Amino acid sequence: MDSIRVIYMTVHVIVALFGCCINASLIYLARFHSPGKIKTYATLIMNFAFTDFLSCVADIFTLQRAIPIDRTAVIFLSSGPCQFISRTACFIAYNFMLHLLIHSLLSLLLSFSYRYYVLFKPSPRKRTVLGILALMYIPSFTHLIISSTTQGGVQEIQDILFSRFPNFDTGCQMVSGVTDMASFASTFHVAGVSLPIFPIYTAILIIRHKIITSLGLFSASMSNDTKSMHKQLLKALTYQSMIPGFFVIGVVSFTLEQFNLVSHPILGYTTVTALILISVLTPMASLVFVKPYRERIRIFVGLKSSTVERFSVVFVTTTA
Repeated sequence: MDSIRVIYMTVHVIVALFGCCINASLIYLARFHSPGKIKTYATLIMNFAFTDFLSCVADIFTLQRAIPIDRTAVIFLSSGPCQFISRTACFIAYNFMLHLLIHSLLSLLLSFSYRYYVLFKPSPRKRTVLGILALMYIPSFTHLIISSTTQGGVQEIQDILFSRFPNFDTGCQMVSGVTDMASFASTFHVAGVSLPIFPIYTAILIIRHKIITSLGLFSASMSNDTKSMHKQLLKALTYQSMIPGFFVIGVVSFTLEQFNLVSHPILGYTTVTALILISVLTPMASLVFVKPYRERIRIFVGLKSSTVERFSVVFVTTTA
């Protein structure tokens, strides 16, 4: 087993297990310790946490490496527990993780839109938010169904891999992949992962700018406590607006290999590593910047007395 693979597997297991823990903690906090004023927004937080928790589980299950081959095929090497089940299990589990990351990206856009909306209007009902989330899941679910049909045959995958890398040692890894990148399903699969990030990221940055501008207009009539809350909100927005950058890194590293611009084993590992970091960094925004959750965590670890009962929340609406 080469050193790069050992480092990759070690880092992924540690990072993904940490992601499982913090996302599970956030699910609990959002469900049982959300103040009344953010009950609706807590629905979005739980959606993030549940999605990211499953992404981390899928990452540990697959421990995947992606190797694009001359824009005609993509080989997947799985080092995780899925290899003891079947190559189909590894292939579908990886696509399952990708569809969750796409949903997480769309959910982040919804989160920014929600924060902008409540600056001017009352918070929508929880049922409305759930309905919007269900609609936004349709593209991700469609991507999962179509991408799951793109798996190539065993012999064909091995022929493609060894024709490009004659001395490649698959070791104890399960080999799967896509052998016809020109097919509709494969094109849809790649486009569904690679293309949405750029318009979505642009929209997130635009909405963030609008929120900051609106908060600046309201600041003159704010109390000191409210101004402090707004500063925390701006920090949270800045942090969250950086998270899709890891999706960009994953897409770029994959594209560099796909078009033979750069070829190195590290790129194959970078693609998946950058993506899973999204599922670890996203819950941190809520645990750090939503004060009730942050204070509850401090109580859990013994850094604060449990007698504290009143919290302020980094969540602003001018119509409350």
